[in-house]
Amino acid sequence: MKIVDKVESIKWLASKGVIDSEGTILRSSFPRQATYYITSLDSGAKTVIARTLMLQFAKFDESMLWIDEYKVWPAAENWNLFDGYRRSLGERKPLWERPGHIFAPGDGETVFSLLCMVLYFIWGAIVAPASGELVVRISHDDWIDIYAKEDMGAEEDTFTVVGNVIGHILRTNP
Repeated sequence: MKIVDKVESIKWLASKGVIDSEGTILRSSFPRQATYYITSLDSGAKTVIARTLMLQFAKFDESMLWIDEYKVWPAAENWNLFDGYRRSLGERKPLWERPGHIFAPGDGETVFSLLCMVLYFIWGAIVAPASGELVVRISHDDWIDIYAKEDMGAEEDTFTVVGNVIGHILRTNP
């Protein structure tokens, strides 16, 4: 895993056709879109969502997790936990200095842990593969958007799998 600053994060995602130079997702580039509201899901459900995302992004050679919304809900955050985890990865700089995490399939458990914290702490993040064919937007307002450029060619493509898992969780967790 390579941890990068905001400028490099924006450059990486923009070069893949995912966001513009301001960091806004290029929604018009993605004809397949879905939104899921995850308000009041418990930590178990959020863990399942994080694991599902990790497993789906492990299919790509390289992806990025850019944590771009934090310090919105301070009561939900645990900075000691997050900073300690990043120190275990060798990162000494704070999140606001280096919010981007470029990862490969072998980084799955690390990405899973980071996604868990994003969801538990009610932070916002963008996850996208280097191919630029898919984007997952996790919002600090407890919703997840999934964008895909086209049918990804598999019966169980990432767009469908993630949507099905989140949809199932929402139906079984009133």
